[in-house]
Amino acid sequence: MRPMIASVLALPLFLQLAAAQTPELSKSVQPFVRVNAPRVVLTHVRVVDGTGAAAAEDQNVIIEGGRIRAIPLGVPANTAL
Repeated sequence: MRPMIASVLALPLFLQLAAAQTPELSKSVQPFVRVNAPRVVLTHVRVVDGTGAAAAEDQNVIIEGGRIRAIPLGVPANTAL
């Protein structure tokens, strides 16, 4: 019973580590990539949320693992700009 509980508790950690790994870029894609980092912040972005509300100007957008993770108020430390 204990090994099963340990496995269930370890699963979220394993999934988080697996998601954090970034795949290698192919040679045909590399010429088009300016910044190759696990976390990138796009600055001075106009954000349109698709609800019909006015666009938010001059925002920062954090991209991690190829997905938008946040639109924060500040830029996290150790982030490529």
